[in-house]
Amino acid sequence: MPKVSVLVVEDERLIARDIQNSLEKLGYRVPATAATGEDAVKLAGEKSPDLVLMDITLKGNMDGVDAAAAIHSKFDIPVIFLTAHADKATVERAKISEPYGYLLKPFEERELQICIEIAVYKHRMEQKIRNVERWFSTMFKSIGDGVISTDKNGIIRFMNPMAEALTGWESKEALGMDLMKVFRIETPSASQSPENLIRRAAEEGLVVDLSYDSRLIRKDDTQVPIGDSIAPIRDIDDNVMGVVIVFRDTSREKRIGAIYERLQKMSAMGQLAASMAHELNNPLTVIMGFAQSALKKAQSGVDFSVVFQTIDREANRCKRLVQELLTFSRTEKTEMASCNLNEIIESTLQLLEPRAKMSEIEICLDLDRSIPEMTAIRDQVQQVIFNLSHNAMDAMLKGGQLIIRTCLKSNGQVNVQIEVEDTGKGIPTEVQANVFEPFFTTKEMGKGTGLGLTICKEIIQRHNGTIKFASKAEKGTTFTVKFPVQAAVP
Repeated sequence: MPKVSVLVVEDERLIARDIQNSLEKLGYRVPATAATGEDAVKLAGEKSPDLVLMDITLKGNMDGVDAAAAIHSKFDIPVIFLTAHADKATVERAKISEPYGYLLKPFEERELQICIEIAVYKHRMEQKIRNVERWFSTMFKSIGDGVISTDKNGIIRFMNPMAEALTGWESKEALGMDLMKVFRIETPSASQSPENLIRRAAEEGLVVDLSYDSRLIRKDDTQVPIGDSIAPIRDIDDNVMGVVIVFRDTSREKRIGAIYERLQKMSAMGQLAASMAHELNNPLTVIMGFAQSALKKAQSGVDFSVVFQTIDREANRCKRLVQELLTFSRTEKTEMASCNLNEIIESTLQLLEPRAKMSEIEICLDLDRSIPEMTAIRDQVQQVIFNLSHNAMDAMLKGGQLIIRTCLKSNGQVNVQIEVEDTGKGIPTEVQANVFEPFFTTKEMGKGTGLGLTICKEIIQRHNGTIKFASKAEKGTTFTVKFPVQAAVP
């Protein structure tokens, strides 16, 4: 490796020569010596030494402290001060130039060597850190998402150009400001407020997702939908020293999602309509044919009661098909029969067990074995259990518990009750009134058509039963279904 080069700045010529000799004896290279502060700055620029040994007290208009400050700011060369004065005022003033060492005259060669080696090593490490910082800064500035980082007190320390564009705040304005004054967002619930999310990220050390329905209030008070996450920044001891917020404009993907959702709904309706058209075509053909036959027989005075019976039968068949369309169900088996609710639940969950294991979801059953059998359409009851359990699993993206309970309830009518509980993200308060509407869904784009709960409600009502739910954000949801033990499907 090349020798470390040291510029010596000393206005006493003999002392400067002694220092040069000591340095060369220790294996260092001395490209030049200077007697004034002005010469020191000039030679530092010309020679580019690895280090400067600077006497604090220099003759001329620029003393050692001033020269060291100029060299540090212009050339980023480390400086070690040499002085015979160790008074507090001198030391405090010397700190301004951020020296890498401080040697009191006279000093031993060993002291000089140790001080130089530490200073050079420290400077090289600082350069590496600065290079990494520049690399990260360039990377964060160039990415397409907004990035804002803060210290542990919520004061903004970094803001990339995309964050500037999204918030409407320039970095030079925002740096040093409280995050809440720049990153103002509206969220669907209090638990999703920026204060709560940032506190969770900082206090619990968690990566917290921003609600997909969050809206950023820009500097000019216009709004833009955003999404993404807040993560803690940790130091080497794993202590949280701030947070970093990564966010993006979700306007385009929301528009695409809405279009895709409408296409899905249209596709589902198209499939249902095609199916019903095929099923209705046969009885309608019979009805039309027998109606024409009835007209002919009426004109000839022939008894046509059989014709009307056929028309009535086929018309009722059409009615049943329309009812099936209204429930969005294609269940073929419609016979009422005695069935065991607990057995239906257990057999249904066997279908979902592989998905539960894959999603790290624990299935917990609390079944009352004393409940009586109920009269119902087994396949439709199974569909209710499947839909509710499937939805519960969808709400637990990071795992959790699916708890299903059964019991007997009597309130003027004997009912078997099912509770399907999850420990997932919950249903937002503002959409709870819409959950049973056809095609309404809170799932991500492409993960649901919004028919599941509609089917459940229609099936339960056809059995003269009831369904209700309770939900809390981040606490989970519980659906409670009651079926009468003796049910008659209209």
